[in-house]
Amino acid sequence: MRSCSRRPSPAWASAGTSAGSRAARTRARATSPSPGEASRRPWAPCTRARCPGPSWLPGCRSTGGCGWSGIPTQTGTRRPSPWPRGVSRPWGGNTGWFARAISTACRSTSTSELPCSESTGPPARTSPWFGRASSGYRRRLVPRLRRADSSTPGIRRRRRGRGFSYVDEVTGERIQDPDTLERIREIVIPPAWEDVWICPWPNGHVQAVGTDARGRKQYRYHQRWRERRDAEKFDEMLEFARALPRLRAVTGEHLRAEKLSRERVLAGAVRLLDRGFFRIGGEAYAAENETYGLATMKKHHARVDGERIVFAYVAKAGKQQVQEIVDAEIAGLVAALKRRRSGSDELLAYRNGRAWADVRSIDINAYIKAATGADFSAKDFRTWNATVLAAVNLARDGRAAASRTARKRAINGAVKEVADYLGNTPAVCRASYIDPRVWDRYRSGWTIWPVLEGGGEVDFGRPESRRPIEEGVLDLLEDERDSEALERVRAA
Repeated sequence: MRSCSRRPSPAWASAGTSAGSRAARTRARATSPSPGEASRRPWAPCTRARCPGPSWLPGCRSTGGCGWSGIPTQTGTRRPSPWPRGVSRPWGGNTGWFARAISTACRSTSTSELPCSESTGPPARTSPWFGRASSGYRRRLVPRLRRADSSTPGIRRRRRGRGFSYVDEVTGERIQDPDTLERIREIVIPPAWEDVWICPWPNGHVQAVGTDARGRKQYRYHQRWRERRDAEKFDEMLEFARALPRLRAVTGEHLRAEKLSRERVLAGAVRLLDRGFFRIGGEAYAAENETYGLATMKKHHARVDGERIVFAYVAKAGKQQVQEIVDAEIAGLVAALKRRRSGSDELLAYRNGRAWADVRSIDINAYIKAATGADFSAKDFRTWNATVLAAVNLARDGRAAASRTARKRAINGAVKEVADYLGNTPAVCRASYIDPRVWDRYRSGWTIWPVLEGGGEVDFGRPESRRPIEEGVLDLLEDERDSEALERVRAA
């Protein structure tokens, strides 16, 4: 059994060790520190990694680190009390029942679960006297994230035989602590990374930084940091969805121009992002890897057939993508761009005086920001379209599946369909593109089936049928249960 060294307990907590005898209480008071001394005197830290005892017990001040703060819970003369407000405290009587209750609870728990010594330590969290700890208490044990900077000293990875060793930059010593080594293994740093820096703190928002084989700086973030950023991203996505009507009105006006001006070509690019699932692309990736996005696509990647445009190209990670868009205005614009004889082989280009200027990804993002008046980008289209498509897929049968297995099967099917459109793996699609609130509402029995039922044949690319669907998805994500889009949904 492991034990911890503790601050001398107050008399009211230790008096019961002698069955309430007056002599025992007198000895306890004599050995206890004065109130002022007690508030200034630090407690010795617990030898365990964490102590799950309640914070109001002497010595059980839980924090984010080991669970023992090393400072008293009270800074004045008042001692913590386990009794709720309004309940009489037996200061003048025998308080041995409290100490006996703690001792009994400790004895009823296996020695491997005891956080401290049997006679004075707080009981284990699963003891019958205290019951199971609440979820709020468990959350208090989790340390807050802190900002980490890779330019400061940390842990460096060094090649050692067929594997790696890790060195503390401050002390120069090799890391041998099992917990630290386990944390580094859980980060899963690729072996090909060079100049690897590892955060010395387990709660740093950046856990590792390195340079990949192509000389690009890569990061590994803390799981809770990624979850926080994803939540912020999906909240911002709702604002983007509300700004779409204004953006579509601006692009529609610019597309009605006749010349291949900058505004018309950029409006066409935004319309394609809105109707399809394109990545915007990067000039460096096109030059180095011959992988393309909308801004870097070549003329031969697009084929026009009446109002239909078919794009066939090599996308990110070398995947062959084929996308079809039906839009008369876009078809006319793409046909005119393919017919031009001067300029480069880039598909998207505009007249700049007597010359042609290729459209870059930064130009498209600047157009989106100017048209919406907010800090949105081309990436927001893929996130929003993936979420809408997932909600439509789940609502096709009119109600949520009746069993847990059926709901899981329906969710997996929706993820696979969206991943096929986006050209991503289902795992990446679920984690980064589809708002998880869609799954939460579906498991509760809510879908956008009334919108699909009242709209007849749904064409995801037509604005007249698409906007009601998007408004239904907004109501679904914001849990507007009095919305007409959700009123017919039956609970599972």
